[in-house]
Amino acid sequence: PITGKPRIDVTETLRGKSILLIGTTGFVGKVALSMLLHRYPDVGRVYCLVRPGSGNTADERFFRKVATSEVFNPLRDVHGEDYERWLLTKIIAVAGDLGRPLCNFTEEQCAEIKVDVIINSAGLVSFAPSLEAALRINALGAKNVLDLARKLGARLVHVSTCYVAGQREGDVWEDEPIVGYFPRSSAISRDWGSED
Repeated sequence: PITGKPRIDVTETLRGKSILLIGTTGFVGKVALSMLLHRYPDVGRVYCLVRPGSGNTADERFFRKVATSEVFNPLRDVHGEDYERWLLTKIIAVAGDLGRPLCNFTEEQCAEIKVDVIINSAGLVSFAPSLEAALRINALGAKNVLDLARKLGARLVHVSTCYVAGQREGDVWEDEPIVGYFPRSSAISRDWGSED
């Protein structure tokens, strides 16, 4: 620790706080959500922005594509058969789209949703996207999140997803099964212990 500076108590800082997580269906978002819920179980509600897809609601897509991921195994170990019921007490899937103004939130949603912080880990991670897609998601998307944070009066944490895919080359699609869901998985204990 830095001499003379008090340490930040993350557990106490997050206790009861509401968070909007953007990028939940992606690699970094799933790991961040699992670690947040596992390490800081007293966190309040976590709103997860999910882009509805081909006939699925945000809720259906979250519980079918995100909550079933093996990255949540440490939470399944803690909660056992109550895992899904417990998850329902913590998670609210919210339909949205990073590429639209205010992430496609309506005025009613902005008035209804009260969050302390927005964590944005969403982004287009292809190195060869179309210019339109890259600008809409990675440039305007970041601005849309900032505008939403201002509208909601929330603090913003922006996480770049660039270079977090380890040694893998090419596109990594969010609905592909993830084998070894984080780099150097053999060096990290099953309960999210420290790296060697």
